[in-house]
Amino acid sequence: MRVAFLILLITGCAAVRSGPPVSQRELLTKALSAFIASAPQPSSPSLWLTNEDDTDCDRPEGVVRAPAVMHPLDGLAYEVFENHIVTLHWAKVIESHRHNYARDLKPETRKTLVLKELSSTVEDLCFLDEAKKRNADKVLVYQVIGEAPGSVMVHFRLSDARSGAIESSRTFLTTESAIVDRSSR
Repeated sequence: MRVAFLILLITGCAAVRSGPPVSQRELLTKALSAFIASAPQPSSPSLWLTNEDDTDCDRPEGVVRAPAVMHPLDGLAYEVFENHIVTLHWAKVIESHRHNYARDLKPETRKTLVLKELSSTVEDLCFLDEAKKRNADKVLVYQVIGEAPGSVMVHFRLSDARSGAIESSRTFLTTESAIVDRSSR
């Protein structure tokens, strides 16, 4: 009887208990770290960080903007991304406050890009306009696509604010044990 109790006690103590589940903050940090690894910067440019749904562009004068269908993690994602970018010195993040009085002094920046006999407008032209008016070198637009317990999927798009060229566009699915690049799927 004592031997059986001793064996139960030893095996119960030796059992590996899993830690607390990975937090959403950790999952978002992993996703951004994967993106930063795929898009290294030669210097620390000024960066405007924004959410896909956070823009006042392309709206007629006086018309109230329809409420964006934002993901519940968007606020946390912005905080995590901003802190992580600054901590790593990957870029200098420009404050995102809405009313920047200096923006009114900037010239209009919209233009059509002509690339090898094709004329098109850059897909995130509104973000580029806002980034230029903030004197940013780059604009990083993110979108939390979805989340489930223990996983988060985030899309990132890094563009050069001056030329409008998209430098990197990736979608990452992060879980506690893996980071999967879902960009091509």
